Amino acid sequence: MRNMSPFARAARPFGLVASALLVLLMVHTTVAVLARQLLGLSMMSLVEVSELALIGIIFIAMPGAFLRDENIVVDVIDNLVPKKVSRFLYLLGLVMTLTFLVVAAYAMIEPATAMFNRTQTTMVMEIDRFYHWMPILFGFYLAIAATILVLVYRLRSGASDQ
Repeated sequence: MRNMSPFARAARPFGLVASALLVLLMVHTTVAVLARQLLGLSMMSLVEVSELALIGIIFIAMPGAFLRDENIVVDVIDNLVPKKVSRFLYLLGLVMTLTFLVVAAYAMIEPATAMFNRTQTTMVMEIDRFYHWMPILFGFYLAIAATILVLVYRLRSGASDQ
């Protein structure tokens, strides 16, 4: 852990929480299947818990992926152009990513606020639908912060690790 970069260290809690949610999802699904097959019991909460856990897994892990700079990249042109052009394209990609995240996060404000004001719940467990929006907003806003940190770091360091 000492050899980890500060960004990788900061990303670690996001990965741990997402991993814990994945384990919860797998255990809950396994118990539901076994209860149905062996005991004939039906766990009505399976879909709702799975839905919420999956949202959490995806969006809580998202800032960690941005902090570790482990987004999916296709480096078709990187080997064909000079390093300076490659670096410029990398930084341009970060700026475009940041722009997308900001626009998407802004677009989510209205539906999340509407969901908060309407108080819709799930059918079986009556989980407030706003709780589905919390990890989404959390993930997007922290991904914005992470992208800004990575962009500033890459601009200051003068090189990319790509």
